[in-house]
Amino acid sequence: SFVMDNANLVFLDEIKPNEIVEKQVHFMVSDSNSPGPQKIGFSIDYRDEKSIDYSLEQSLGVKLLNKVKLDIAAVTVDPNPIKDGEKAIVTVRVENLGEGDANNIQVRLENDGFEGQTKAYIGKLKEDEDAPAVFSLIPSKSGKHELKVIVSYEDDLGEHKITEHLE
Repeated sequence: SFVMDNANLVFLDEIKPNEIVEKQVHFMVSDSNSPGPQKIGFSIDYRDEKSIDYSLEQSLGVKLLNKVKLDIAAVTVDPNPIKDGEKAIVTVRVENLGEGDANNIQVRLENDGFEGQTKAYIGKLKEDEDAPAVFSLIPSKSGKHELKVIVSYEDDLGEHKITEHLE
């Protein structure tokens, strides 16, 4: 259900012929509402210049959206520490902490001194789901490496990216 965040009535003193009056109204939405098209019913009551009362029932169509919040939950490297020329498996765990579905999730690694697969496709994560992106890399040197993790995804509000720098 929808509830106005102040009073449930909006008053206008007078609207003259050919005049346009705008009023901004804010709604709160129940968590039980599903995303997608929704109807908000409203009525307009008014009195004309001859003091005749009128009432009009209408509905307004709105699209209810959910916001996604993706997070990089963990990054693991095996073996740790990595060794020059030996394969290392980097796992990036991505989780959806938001209320909507994240779609077309892609994870990309940018690094200094690795060869191998740098892109992974997760696809879709629903609310409270998580999934790994697994990369097989061969380092050109032993020791610590800087790693930039870029997660791109789409939701009801468009395209987004999150970036995290790791060492």
